[in-house]
Amino acid sequence: PNLVYEVIPKRKQTQSSYALQVADLIKTRFSRMSGIVYCKTVKDCDKYTESLKKLRVNAIMYHAQLKDSLRAKNQRD
Repeated sequence: PNLVYEVIPKRKQTQSSYALQVADLIKTRFSRMSGIVYCKTVKDCDKYTESLKKLRVNAIMYHAQLKDSLRAKNQRD
């Protein structure tokens, strides 16, 4: 199949340690693949995108509050 949906429980921890958990998961189980990390809020989306980038994960944010031109660019990239 070309689409797999998996929910991985978030452990209670700080934002930075959660970002580290997600980055590790991406690097070990999903290396060289594309995927989506869903966030509860736009603020979380912005924070986790930046945190993942700092952890050397190629991450692009995408949410309804982005300007149309940026949302279109991010969707193309």
